[in-house]
Amino acid sequence: MLKNWGLLVPVCIEKSKNIKSILPKISLDKSIFIFIFSKNGGEYLVRIRLRRVGKKKNPVYQVIAADKRAPRDGKFIEKLGWYNPKDGAFSLRWEQIDLWMKKGAVPSNTVKNLIKRFKKQETKKEVDDERAN
Repeated sequence: MLKNWGLLVPVCIEKSKNIKSILPKISLDKSIFIFIFSKNGGEYLVRIRLRRVGKKKNPVYQVIAADKRAPRDGKFIEKLGWYNPKDGAFSLRWEQIDLWMKKGAVPSNTVKNLIKRFKKQETKKEVDDERAN
């Protein structure tokens, strides 16, 4: 079963039972690995997407890294930010998002747009800082 999988992502979990016997070349220190790319289907298994946490008729979303097969509001691997569509406010942990994308996670279309807006804000802040100095 393991031969059909590709990239490995370390996730800090305290149980590492028999993983060393399955993957002898990888040194582990109480870490379990999540496989995020399937060679057979060519599909990415970790997505960066939105998770609804707001009240009725008042949506607020968390930006999360989650298994593609998990339900929208179900289990997730890591929280990466938040988004409020009512006033357009959002916050992203760019370092973590960039790290997940380098490991092969794919953002949803909405998260792609948020990332673009975030980058625009960052460049605008840098330009304003340069003008102030």
